[in-house]
Amino acid sequence: MKKLFMVFVLMGLIVSLAACGASAPADSGQTQEQAAIASIVPAAPEPPPAEEAQEQALVGSWIWMGSEYYVLEADGSGTMAGSNINWTANDGIFAVCNTPALCRGNCRAPARWYYEIDGNELTLTSTVISGMTFTYTRGNSEPTAAPEPPAAPEPPTVAQAQEQILVGSWIWMGSEYYVLEVDGSGTMAGLDINWTANDGIFSVCNTPGLCRGNCSAPARWYYEIDGNELTLTSTVISGMTFTYTRGN
Repeated sequence: MKKLFMVFVLMGLIVSLAACGASAPADSGQTQEQAAIASIVPAAPEPPPAEEAQEQALVGSWIWMGSEYYVLEADGSGTMAGSNINWTANDGIFAVCNTPALCRGNCRAPARWYYEIDGNELTLTSTVISGMTFTYTRGNSEPTAAPEPPAAPEPPTVAQAQEQILVGSWIWMGSEYYVLEVDGSGTMAGLDINWTANDGIFSVCNTPGLCRGNCSAPARWYYEIDGNELTLTSTVISGMTFTYTRGN
């Protein structure tokens, strides 16, 4: 009976060990927590190949002697002194095919230059002719933003609008009688005046030199403009009216 009991105990241990072995994770070098994090956080993107990184550094416009010489696009196209080119960069060599139309974009004998970028300067040195070196400055490779449209001017006040209508020269009996400037100065029959216009009243100070531009008793006229005609009517003497024609 004792032996039979021992057999049952041994069988129970074997089953327990087998169950533990089935539920234990395989030793993959990471904990369950690490595996969970890895499933959520994406892997860092692969860095671009060396050739692609070199080409990206060259993309843009490059100035030589004050003018845009190279314009290098990210797709390997571009211009050189205004002519279409194809270009590549690899292992410190800048290769330019300046006849893409003839070789359909596959230049068999491109010009090759050693290149070096230092800040905003690009130095090209010939791989063929000793000592032939050119230095270029990076231009504005970003598209220029459209300028902001100018703000709409403020509309003139009523007084300013009335004054603007009167600015100019006015002829009476074949001769220039009034010349009215936008700053409120002018002449009347050749004499200096100051003037204003507001609420349909044209005020003239014909002694600006005496009152230093601040006339205490200006002549006042009701005024009306009809096309090129200006009609002035006295605010004091009934029926006193004069008509003027706009000059040049």
